[in-house]
Amino acid sequence: MVTLTRWFTLLALVLTTAPSLADETWLDRSPTVHACYTFRSATEKYDLGSLFHSKVKAGAVAVVDKNTCSDRLWLALADGPACPKVEGWNTTSLFGASPARNRPGYPTRSFCRYEAPRHPTGCAIAALQAESKLHAVVPRCAVVEEVATADSGSAKPSTTKAGSLGPNLAPGLAAAQLEESQGSMMAQDFLSEVGDTGLPHLGKTAPNVSLMVLDTVATGKGVPNSLVAGASNHGFGISHIARELACDDVGCAANFATQLAVPLSASGAGYGTPGDLAAAIRAAVDGWLASPGDPLRRPHLILNLSLGWDPKVLHEQLGAIDPQDHLNAEELAVYDALAYAAEKGALTIAAAGNKIGGPNPEIGPTLPAGWYAQPPVIPLLPPSAETVVWAVGGVSHGGRRLANARDGSEPALVTYGDHAVVKLPAGGYTKPLTGSSVSAAVASSTAAVVWHLRPELSGREVMALLSSSGSDLGRSAELFRTDGATVVPAPPVRKLDLSAALGAALAPQPEPAAENHSAGCHLLKVLPEKIPASCPRRTYFTCDGIAPNCTAESLPPKPAPGAVITQPGANPCPSCSLGGGGGSGMAALQGQIDPDWDQGCLTDAMLEVETTDGEKIGIPISTGKDLCPGDSLEIEDLDLPVSIAAARISFKLSEGDYSATSDVYVPSSMSR
Repeated sequence: MVTLTRWFTLLALVLTTAPSLADETWLDRSPTVHACYTFRSATEKYDLGSLFHSKVKAGAVAVVDKNTCSDRLWLALADGPACPKVEGWNTTSLFGASPARNRPGYPTRSFCRYEAPRHPTGCAIAALQAESKLHAVVPRCAVVEEVATADSGSAKPSTTKAGSLGPNLAPGLAAAQLEESQGSMMAQDFLSEVGDTGLPHLGKTAPNVSLMVLDTVATGKGVPNSLVAGASNHGFGISHIARELACDDVGCAANFATQLAVPLSASGAGYGTPGDLAAAIRAAVDGWLASPGDPLRRPHLILNLSLGWDPKVLHEQLGAIDPQDHLNAEELAVYDALAYAAEKGALTIAAAGNKIGGPNPEIGPTLPAGWYAQPPVIPLLPPSAETVVWAVGGVSHGGRRLANARDGSEPALVTYGDHAVVKLPAGGYTKPLTGSSVSAAVASSTAAVVWHLRPELSGREVMALLSSSGSDLGRSAELFRTDGATVVPAPPVRKLDLSAALGAALAPQPEPAAENHSAGCHLLKVLPEKIPASCPRRTYFTCDGIAPNCTAESLPPKPAPGAVITQPGANPCPSCSLGGGGGSGMAALQGQIDPDWDQGCLTDAMLEVETTDGEKIGIPISTGKDLCPGDSLEIEDLDLPVSIAAARISFKLSEGDYSATSDVYVPSSMSR
C-alpha cells in the first residue's frame, strides 16, 4: 500500500527534477513491493520503475549508455532450456535451435534475447531485470571491434549493416589504391616476413581442414571477391591473407568460408556486440557439424577471430555486474560458444588486441584472447576441460612489438603483422592492415597447412608444433597459461614462421609403440573454487589447471543382464598399469582396451591415485579421441607422488550415460 506521504514525496521529486528525468530509470530499493509510478508533463512522460526481487543485489542493475548500447535489446542467461516470457518484450533464443551445453551436476541454461517493440519504459526494464529465472541481464552494446588498422584510409563515415551480398555490391571498394610497384613491394615484404617461400607443400590430396573467418564479411563459402558498399574491408583483407598463405600452385590446405560476426560499420571500421560474435561462433560450428555431405565439412575446423573487445570498456558501459556472476550475459555467451566449439573439436585462434591510442593507452589483452591465459570463473555455466581459445600477438621487422600492440598482452606465439598486403586473384592488392588481426590470420592459415599435412594431430598438438618451430625472440611472454596461484615461469616469445612450421610438420616422425596423448599438457594443481561440485573430494591436477571433467565418476555402471555377476565384473582395461616411477616421481600410464570389451568405446577418462599417506589425487586423461576395444593407451611424464598405494581409472561409455572402471596395476617399487 502506497502511503499519502510517499505520493507527495514522489510528486515533489518530479516537480523539482522533471527536466532531467527523461532518460532515467528510477528504481525503488525498499524491501517492499511498490507500484510503477508514471508522471506526465506537458511534453514529457516520466516513469519511476520500482524494483523488488530477492536475488537482485545492490549494484547489479545495468546502466544504459545510449551512445553504444540499446535499451531495446537485452541479453540474459535463463534457467532451463526455454526462455521465460516477460511482459512487454519479444523473446527469442540467441543460439536458435543449437543445443545448450550440459554436463552432469550442472543445470541446463539458455541464452535469451529480449527486444522491446519500442523504447521500453523504466517499468518494463525493471520487470526484465526482476525476472527470477534470468541472470546477468544486460543491454546489448556494440563493443566488439576488428583489431587491425587500415593504413590506406577509410570509407566516408557511414553506418551499414553488412548482411548478405545484395544490390549494393561494390567490388572496386575491396582493392587498395596502390601503385603496382608499391603493392608488389609490400606484398613481397609481407610474404618474406611470414616465411612464405613459395615452395609447393600441399600435395594433390583434397584439403581436410575448414578455415572459417568470423569477421565483417557476409556468411558464405569461399573467399569473398567483393564488398557491400560502405562496409568495412577488414574481413575481406583477413580472408585473402589466409587464402594466400594456405594455398600454393597445386591447391589449398583448407576449404575457406566466412561467417558474419561484426555486422555494423562506421567510418570504415567494423563493430558489433559480444552476442553477435557468440551467435556467429555457434552458427559456424553447427553448420560444420550438420553438413557431412557438403565439401565444407572436413575432419578439422579452425575459427579465426581477428577481433575482440576491451573488457574494461564493456563493463564501464554496462555498469556494475553481479559479483556472483563475474561476467555479464554478453561475455558469458561468447565463452559458452567457444567452449562448445572446442568440445566439438574446433581450434579457435584469436588476436591479442591493439591499442587505440590517446592519453590513457589500453593495458592487457582484449577478450576473448585474454581467456587463453586464464579462463574466467563462471559458476553459472558448466566448465570446459578444453583450451577454448589460443592467443596470437603481432610483431614488426626484427621481431619488434608492433607500435599498436597493447601493453601487457604479448602471448608466447607471435607473427608478423605490419602493413600486410596480398595480391588479389582478379588483380590489385588488399588494403594494408597492421595489427594482431593480421597475426591471427597468419597463425590460422599456418595451422591449416600443418593440420592438412598432419591430420592425426589434435588442435593442442598443432599449436604446440607452431610454437616449438618458431624462433625465440629473447623475451618472456606476458600472456600465458597459469592456474593463478602456482608460480609458473613465463615462456619465451616465439615468432611463427610458415616455412619452419612446414619443415617441422614434414619432418620424419618416429613410429610410436603406442599413442601418446600428453603432448603439450602442463599439469597444474586445480584451485578448489574451480572444482565442480559433482567431482569427488580430492586434489586435482589438470592440463593448465583448468576445471576437471568428472563425468565418468558421476555416472552409474551399465546394469548387468542378470542379478548374479562375477566379482570383479567386466573390466575395460585389465592391462592398465603405472610404470617408470622408481622414486623419481615420474610415471607412465599404459595399457590396452580389452579387445573383447563389449560395451563400446570409452571417453572422459579420469585417473585416481591414492598415496601411502591416504591423499587422493585425480588427473583427467585427455586421449584425443574415443578409446575403442583393442586401442592402446600410453601417457608419459605424469608428475605423480613417489609412493602410491593404489590407482584406478574411470571411463564414460561413449553410448549412453554409464561408466566403467578399471583397477590400475601399481608396481611394488612405487608403493614403498
